[in-house]
Amino acid sequence: MKALLTAVLVLLQLSAHDVRRAAAVTPGATITVNSTDDTVNGSDHNCTLREAIIAANTNAPSGGSSGECTAGSTGLDTITFDTTVFNGNQTITIGSSLPNITAPVVITGDAPWFASSSLIKIAGATADHDAFIFDTGSAGSVVNRFVLDHLLVGIELLGGGVTVTNCRVGVDFNSNVADADLIGIDIESSKNVIGGLDASGTPVGNIVSGNTVGIQVASGANNAIQSNRIGTNAGGFGAVPNNNGVLLLAAASNTLIGGTKPYQGNVISGNNAGAAMGVSIGGAKSTKIVGNFFGLAVDGVTADPNGFGIYDQGGIGTVIGGAMPQASNLFAHNINEGIVFDDATHKGTATVVGNIIGRDVTAAPAGNGIGIIFGNAPLKTTIKGNLISANIEGISLANSAPMLTVAQNCFFGNNLAVVSGVSEPLDVHGNWWGSAGGPSGAGGDPVSGMLTVAPFLKKAPTSCLGYSPKIVSPKDESTLNKKTKPTTISWSKVPNASNYEFDFSVNGTPTTTTDVATPGVSVGVLDYGIYQWHLIVETPYPVAWQTPDYTFYVTIQKSPKPNAAIVPKASDSVKFSWSAFPGASSYTLTYYDSSECNGTAFVTNGVTATSITKTGLSSGFYSWTVKPDNGPVMPCQPFSTP
Repeated sequence: MKALLTAVLVLLQLSAHDVRRAAAVTPGATITVNSTDDTVNGSDHNCTLREAIIAANTNAPSGGSSGECTAGSTGLDTITFDTTVFNGNQTITIGSSLPNITAPVVITGDAPWFASSSLIKIAGATADHDAFIFDTGSAGSVVNRFVLDHLLVGIELLGGGVTVTNCRVGVDFNSNVADADLIGIDIESSKNVIGGLDASGTPVGNIVSGNTVGIQVASGANNAIQSNRIGTNAGGFGAVPNNNGVLLLAAASNTLIGGTKPYQGNVISGNNAGAAMGVSIGGAKSTKIVGNFFGLAVDGVTADPNGFGIYDQGGIGTVIGGAMPQASNLFAHNINEGIVFDDATHKGTATVVGNIIGRDVTAAPAGNGIGIIFGNAPLKTTIKGNLISANIEGISLANSAPMLTVAQNCFFGNNLAVVSGVSEPLDVHGNWWGSAGGPSGAGGDPVSGMLTVAPFLKKAPTSCLGYSPKIVSPKDESTLNKKTKPTTISWSKVPNASNYEFDFSVNGTPTTTTDVATPGVSVGVLDYGIYQWHLIVETPYPVAWQTPDYTFYVTIQKSPKPNAAIVPKASDSVKFSWSAFPGASSYTLTYYDSSECNGTAFVTNGVTATSITKTGLSSGFYSWTVKPDNGPVMPCQPFSTP
């Protein structure tokens, strides 16, 4: 479909940059861990991680001997690691859960996050211990640059206000093999940040993969999960599945997954073991999911499917997506469904808006089994302004959806756009079905079930076009007379555009690529020929929109002039003829089984003369047009047969 825009990825890359987003408190003591042991012994000349946490909590040294942990302070302490000891892949094996952290502290591995040869791992001797437990009083803490695996819980957030960055949770040093935690990160408090951006806007997300549950938000409000890779390896190009990537329970509220700033979106992919889910919502309130990949690798092209993208079981006030393109989630290649609503209570509410469901970032088909499916529908659901394409089924309803709005969506290229197994009629009017003639028009997406589709959109909505500019001049498929003055190609300004890449072709050969900051490019004095151009509209967000190819012609004649279609009274043959077009070597004749050049099209290519006779036309109303190989199409011409 010509109106489809290609989404071009700005790669989501995690960073080795350190992060210091702790609360604005007075800097405190630095406590240096110099041993991989897991002991508490005040006279062994060692400072273990367990002793360092106690020292930060109590503001007391671990002992009087040299090499023991220094005392913490009333300020923001830092626990770091002696690089003469921790100078490669080092593991601290804990025999029991580490002490609860009850004071603000920055705990950071001193090795570069990205260097797999220089990581510090916290692992349980058995998988029934917790590593970092941030309790009441720890607000403002940061945990940064650790491998956490073979644990009951990798990081437990009980007090709130903690930031987790640059960690690998549930995987080995290389993040390619799962050494699972039962729960990677467990949130039972408010205002925590998992990943996100540092002060320079660089992503500092985590790898959370290979766990039973990657990130669980059991309770608390206003938690943010951003810039992470959840279910993939460190490179973002391979699956290390969680059973549940992110699990939101009923006591969680106002959780933000992703974001609208550049690089805040998560890659939630590879959670593909059986019925594994990217995000599961178990009654949580006011969840907002924006700007993420579901089922795609970090490049936005390579398939890395989940079993299900999002599985919503009674979420109240769930919002999936938002304004294109910055808030769009991309759902592609998911084995079962992109989005599932299965609310046995029928009390939930959800809005699905501005998402791309079934295409990758190059606009190539990347369908899910089903785009959106309703098992037990929420009380109220709005599905509006989404691009739903290339799926086996775009939207499927197994049971009644009492307050369902499906409008302003762009359906095309699905085997079936909407399928309803419900016994009562369902109103789905006001959508684009891939054709101006609706689901039954030429090229339209078919539907199945008791559906009311009319009135439908006869032009593609912005959910198909994204932020495509309006063409000022010359118009698409327009014809210009040859001029001695330069021609300027111009378009409307696109909101949030940071740059326009202008690509120009002459007679099928690319000639010019120009970057411009404002709309409009002079292409000089043009000779006779066929000219094509398109734009890549770059934005600060993880997608940039490519327009379709626009075509115009420089010639001395606008289009072929038709002669009347000659219809003999007692024959099923029709002779079509037209005037010659300068420079044309062949023509394409198209006639239709309707009077408005729509419906079924019968195409004959490579006609070298200026007339052709067709047979087999039964009595009825028809229309026809012709296009030279070097010029624009002739206006539609109706005719009838006796």
